[in-house]
Amino acid sequence: MTRLAATTRAAGLTESEHALRVAVRRRLERSIQLAWLASFASKVGTFGIQFVAVPAVYRTLGQEGYAASAAVTSAVSILAPLNLGLGGSLVTPIAQCAALGHRSRESQVFWAAFLPLSLICVLALVIALPAVLMLPLPVLLGRAAQTGVGGLRASMLVACAITLVSLPFTLVGSMRQAYQELHISNLIWAFGNAFLCAALVAAVQARAGLPVFVVCFLGIPLATNMLNGWFLLARRWYLLRGWKTYQFRQTFALARDGVRYLAAASSCVLVYQWPV
Repeated sequence: MTRLAATTRAAGLTESEHALRVAVRRRLERSIQLAWLASFASKVGTFGIQFVAVPAVYRTLGQEGYAASAAVTSAVSILAPLNLGLGGSLVTPIAQCAALGHRSRESQVFWAAFLPLSLICVLALVIALPAVLMLPLPVLLGRAAQTGVGGLRASMLVACAITLVSLPFTLVGSMRQAYQELHISNLIWAFGNAFLCAALVAAVQARAGLPVFVVCFLGIPLATNMLNGWFLLARRWYLLRGWKTYQFRQTFALARDGVRYLAAASSCVLVYQWPV
């Protein structure tokens, strides 16, 4: 107690303030440890998918089918930048609002990102789906369209729709990061990865076509993210009220920071997705 009193006096803090800081620090340390352990479980599942996915698609669809699958998933991944980097710019303001207990402000910031992303998703669906239906497959997939694999256009439609619907739910991971709850996301993703592995095995046994594998690769992660978002909102129902006080200037401020995140992440698209 003597050392505690001396430490608090040296720092200019009362004993209660010092005890609060110690409690917060311990909570942060525990959150980091849980996030690391859960991340390990999630990474194990991710590596497991890599070992299962490639042989599963190759064995069922053949060489041309595997190439077509890679082309479809890579082509639709170019739509990902439509999220405007709002997820990355959302972390700091949400964390600040949560730390200060400003729930109304926290809800307002959430809707400043979620509402425009939802509108972008709807607008992109209206434009992209008819384009996928009408454009020739070689324009969409290049040489991969010249393969004899069936269901290419259906696969593109499904992949495009799932990718665009996923845009608003990309905010869930950023919200978890802001609340220092990455361990929850990692655990949910670990279960999602396990379910994806099981779905791929079932698709192989059923000798499914390309659209089924596309649904597995893109639809199950979307469902996992939606489940994560449901658990997030179940604990923070007050976030749903922010649409009444939506402000465009808040969206503009988030998008301005988001462009920087997007620019930093664009190298991955240019190096991996675009060449495919």
